[in-house]
Formats: sequence, structure tokens, C-alpha cells
Amino acid sequence: MAKIDEMIYVGDPMCSWCWGAANEITQLKEMYGTEIPFKVILGGLRPGTTAPMQEKQKQFLKTHWEEIQEMTGQPFDFKILERNDFVYDTEPAARAVVSIRKINPTIEFDFFKAIQYQFYAKGKDTNLIETYLGICEEYFIEPSDFEEVFNQESTREATSSEFDQSRSLGIVGFPTVLIRMGAKYQALARGYSTFEKMQAILKKWIAV
Repeated sequence: MAKIDEMIYVGDPMCSWCWGAANEITQLKEMYGTEIPFKVILGGLRPGTTAPMQEKQKQFLKTHWEEIQEMTGQPFDFKILERNDFVYDTEPAARAVVSIRKINPTIEFDFFKAIQYQFYAKGKDTNLIETYLGICEEYFIEPSDFEEVFNQESTREATSSEFDQSRSLGIVGFPTVLIRMGAKYQALARGYSTFEKMQAILKKWIAV
């Protein structure tokens, strides 16, 4: 039987296909997370964007989101695309996950998914710290504690380092699920995949 040291989910809370795959990744973690350590690496979809979305980009995203909604059944709220001032900067959402990892790592993945839900299903602005403070209340995290960690320079640096780590693993798209066996990495999924497909591959590797 192969010894699997780690299951690594490389994604971004603001990646639409990651939202589409949220239920599949959750099933994978729930099925194997007690026997195989589950780790999240923030990929960095488009960090540091400063310009508001242009109409062409909005139309592209709308079509893209509709496709994902149809394929996966995940809910999407399109009202964020009606705004003229929304900046699609993914760094704050990733930094929010890093912040929660510092405060309470046991809820990291749940918080990751909660950000996805607030952005995609509720149309909340991820540039506003209030979006994250609302989630903190759901998980009994003191909002002031979160805000302090979120604004620390060390948290910004840790987030940036995680983006570098993702690139060093050769990740070019999200979601990606990797299996680490010692120093060797195998891709369980590159892009959207169903739980059943990932489970079938994983079972074969475990049986080797």
C-alpha cells in the first residue's frame, strides 16, 4: 500500500472553477482527510489588480460563470458584475484565509468556502473587510482579532509567499489537487473534477 503523506488543494477563494468544485473537494476532504493530512495552498489568481473591471471582462465572466453554474449546479449572483467600481483583486480574499489559519487553523477550509459563498452566491465585495468580519461572527472569531492579523505586514508577506509556493509546484490553473508521497508529487486533479473521478484515481494509488 502506497504511503500518502499529504493531500494538497491549490486554489483561490475567488476562482470560479474552485467555487464550482467546492462540493467535490469537500467530499474528498471528508472521505480521506482523517487519514491523509489535508493542506490548502492559496494560488493567487489575480492578486494586486487595481483597475475596475471593464465591460468586456464582465461579459466574459458572466458567460463563464453561467457555464460553471450549469455544469456544477453551484449558485451564482451576478450583481457584482453590474457595478462599475468593482476591482477584481484576489489578494484580500487569499489573505483572509491566511489570517484565519493564524487564528484558528481548524476552520481554514470552511472559511475558504465561506468566502467563496459570500462572493459568488451573495455578490459580496471581497475588497471590503466587512465581508470577512461577517464570516468571523459565524465562526465565533472576534472581529477585532481578525482585523489585526489581516492588516499585519507579516500576513501580507505570508500570502505572497504562498503564491510563490504555488508557482514553484508548477501550478498554472485552479483548482489543482496534488498528492505528496515523500518528495514526489502526483496530480489528482488539474482543473474541475468530480469526487468520483478523484476517488477512483486515489484508490488505485493507495492500492499500489
